[in-house]
Amino acid sequence: MKQNEGAALGAIWLDASLIAHEFIQPEYWHSNLSAMVTQYIPGAETFVHEAEGEVDGFISIVNSDSIAAIFVAPTRQGHGIGGALIAFAKEKFTSLSLTVYSKNTKSRAFYESHGF
Repeated sequence: MKQNEGAALGAIWLDASLIAHEFIQPEYWHSNLSAMVTQYIPGAETFVHEAEGEVDGFISIVNSDSIAAIFVAPTRQGHGIGGALIAFAKEKFTSLSLTVYSKNTKSRAFYESHGF
């Protein structure tokens, strides 16, 4: 992750979180945006996906084995970006784990289709 990408990653995180987690109040996501950009993303090994010079997704790994975050811009979802990020992480790290909200059925199906 480049130093100036924090705002772009924060925007992707917020937009995707609001859509994927309709069972959580939007205020929660808005109130955690600053911490995500200034603490959580920089505190992880974060890798971005770019298309035509624009960041459109990212994956963050903590403790060399846990996917802490994987988010794709809503307008770019369904184009294989999430799968590419998972494949990249599986090549780079020997073992990966993750947690996901049980109510987030779309993400659960995505992870299951990628071997989790």
